[in-house]
Amino acid sequence: MREIMRRVVLLGCVLWAIWWALEPVPALLRVGPIDFAKEQQRDRRRTFGLDPKTALPMEQYIAEKTKDRLVRVEGQEWGAFYGKVLETSQGKSTDSQWTRRLERGYSPKYIFFRPDEPPLSTAVKGLDRDHTFTYLAVEGAGGTRYLGITYSTTGDITRYAPTWMVYPMRQYSLWLVLIGLLTYLVLPWPQRPPEAVVCPRGRAIVLPDIMGLLFAGFFFALPLFIIAQNSPVPGVLNFSYGWGYLTLVFWFLALGGVAMLVTAAWYAGYQIYILPDRLRKVTLLGEEECLYAQIARVGPISWELPGWFRTLAILVMLLNPRAGVPTGTALGGRNNGIGMDCKDGRSVRIWMSALGGGERIIDALRNAGVPMRLPASEESTGE
Repeated sequence: MREIMRRVVLLGCVLWAIWWALEPVPALLRVGPIDFAKEQQRDRRRTFGLDPKTALPMEQYIAEKTKDRLVRVEGQEWGAFYGKVLETSQGKSTDSQWTRRLERGYSPKYIFFRPDEPPLSTAVKGLDRDHTFTYLAVEGAGGTRYLGITYSTTGDITRYAPTWMVYPMRQYSLWLVLIGLLTYLVLPWPQRPPEAVVCPRGRAIVLPDIMGLLFAGFFFALPLFIIAQNSPVPGVLNFSYGWGYLTLVFWFLALGGVAMLVTAAWYAGYQIYILPDRLRKVTLLGEEECLYAQIARVGPISWELPGWFRTLAILVMLLNPRAGVPTGTALGGRNNGIGMDCKDGRSVRIWMSALGGGERIIDALRNAGVPMRLPASEESTGE
């Protein structure tokens, strides 16, 4: 049970860390000052003066542009807010609490806020995926000044918004990985007494753990990369545009890494004790003993991956060459061992491929005078 717990905690912490590191917030508000005089000039150049609005007096032009998309606010708090936005967008602010909100790029001019941050949270409650833009008119002694506010979803914010705002939990993800690794290393490992034949810890246990973790982590993370950049709606399990099905496919492939971790846990708890009068097999499921005197015959057995799994693994390598190493290793897996038919009707199987020193088991059986051959027609294939 300890070996299962070791890997459950490790895998859980790593996948949780990946989620924190790569899952973006659903939306942010992009805010920037609006100069309607420049807006009118741009509209005139873009339409070659053919748009009647470009010839309107400024007040009428503003009324047309902001029609049904205007929220009016006033007060000292809003005046100070506008001043900070303008100063920061022009590159004049030295306040790190504001400059760190600037968009990424060579000439940033927009500033990002969470939808629940005051004072915006009280003024633009109506913004969502269906209503993505509004003007904010800040009334004051110096006249009316305007801000443009855009409700930006994952496709935009992952490209332009500050990383710390897009992925607010990323800063804690490394701690989760460290917790998982410490748990993996600190939990006591199974004892290895001299009379026990065990699997080599590096080759049969730690290496499959590493490959399984990388394999599972890669396919778990892939939807977070792809969907955040391309889906118009947040959430990797949102099925409204079909992206959720892609997530299920990738997460199903991640189960291949989980299978590697399960195999490593099995090998970690797999021990064969060579005792004077018997063999004792210890696994994660319990113990089983077989007296030499009760063994009727011993013969070779083998097991390999089923055909459907091998076909699926080849498809994975074709679709994603980066997964070729762990997948190819799994494909090459063939487990050989011995099957012992006991006189009481039991059949005890000992898989030898991952064991270090399996010849000691064969020598013990031979020294005990156990018959070591099976007729070809009776060879077992293992379960």
